[in-house]
Amino acid sequence: MGRAEGQEIRTDTKGEDQQMATSKVQNPFTAIRKNLGLTIRDMAQALNICFLTVSQTEQGLIARPRTYAIALERAGIIDNAEELIKAHLKWLEYNKKAKLEELKRKVSAL
Repeated sequence: MGRAEGQEIRTDTKGEDQQMATSKVQNPFTAIRKNLGLTIRDMAQALNICFLTVSQTEQGLIARPRTYAIALERAGIIDNAEELIKAHLKWLEYNKKAKLEELKRKVSAL
């Protein structure tokens, strides 16, 4: 778990299967940034990390965004960088499966 502006931000992975059963699952890094009310640029500046690191992590282009997770931990926004990375990896896996299913539906419709 983490904290920001007096609010808790969940980074644990318990109950994640239930969350992923919903139609739209949000990247855990994106959820934290949006919960803080920051733009990608603002988050990068606040954490003193590259804009591309934040942007590409949220797009799912970086599998293990350690720089971003450690910056969040050092800032006191989250308690455990590794737990956030685990949640991110589950999000990536979910998205991969969802995109594969969508591709299969499109192919079968041809």
